[in-house]
Amino acid sequence: MKNFKLNATIILIIVAILSSCANNSSEKNSNYDNSKYKAKNEISKKDPYEVMHATFEGSPDISELKLMLESVMQTYNFERTNDNRLKIANMLVTLRKESTVGVTEMDILKDIYLNGSDKISLAEQAGLSATILETKNKNK
Repeated sequence: MKNFKLNATIILIIVAILSSCANNSSEKNSNYDNSKYKAKNEISKKDPYEVMHATFEGSPDISELKLMLESVMQTYNFERTNDNRLKIANMLVTLRKESTVGVTEMDILKDIYLNGSDKISLAEQAGLSATILETKNKNK
């Protein structure tokens, strides 16, 4: 009987400790600052062309953005979803940030639009376009 009481007491202590840990964990989670996550979700709910207009260098015209990007997505057989539009936009922003001579997102997109081919991937074409534009601008 003593062993039963001892085992029951130990089990109750373990349950109490685990409950305490669970409560502390949920309190920490409720105090967690998830504003970055919320901001990302809010951006992804917006029109991707408005996001591009606001984030691309020079705030390009939305109708010009739409014309070129939709055509590029068709050329490279991308499903026309807002998620894919934003992924392509992020790729263009990354390439612009790597430029040392001021090649913009629209410069790269326009080059892909005019010279792109579905013989290579969009990512490869974007890198190629960015490199060509970078070289041309360095030689000016």
